[in-house]
Amino acid sequence: MPRLSSDVSRTLSREILQTAREFRGRELKDRGVVPVVPRGEVLDYALALASHLARSSCAELKRRKRQSSEPIRAQLSQTFAQELALHDKTFVGNADVIAGLERHFRDVAADDQSAPPAQGPTHAAPQVTATLRQMLADELGTSREVVSRTLEVFQEAGMLRLGRKRIEIVDRKALDRFRRGNQA
Repeated sequence: MPRLSSDVSRTLSREILQTAREFRGRELKDRGVVPVVPRGEVLDYALALASHLARSSCAELKRRKRQSSEPIRAQLSQTFAQELALHDKTFVGNADVIAGLERHFRDVAADDQSAPPAQGPTHAAPQVTATLRQMLADELGTSREVVSRTLEVFQEAGMLRLGRKRIEIVDRKALDRFRRGNQA
């Protein structure tokens, strides 16, 4: 199966996510997305690909998944370490930054309280949460269910607090110990 290079994939994914712009097949082909098939052949192509995957053994599918997610998983430890280092430089022991953040979020919370409630279906929140967890799962090369179960385990262990629109780190040191223990 043809795959996008990680650079094209990452750039294109961000562009689609941030702009919600639609792309024509020719544009995608020019940017390195392959294969691009005529509109009338998309369904047949997708069904043939799905049929091919359905005939693959579980072991083969797992191998392909591991292979395709390996470049991302290989960067995970370094990315996590960089994120923690950034937090150490910007938040930990930096009273000015913490005070600024508290001020900002206090102001945002005050604005939110004075604003009228958002209109729209209240049943959308679970779908948004599921979508965000799916995006996280896709980035990690795993399933949304695994992400959900893992987050719940971390919450039960007191490392995270899950909210309707947020994941709050409660015990960063325990989370870091967990990460280091899983690198071995």
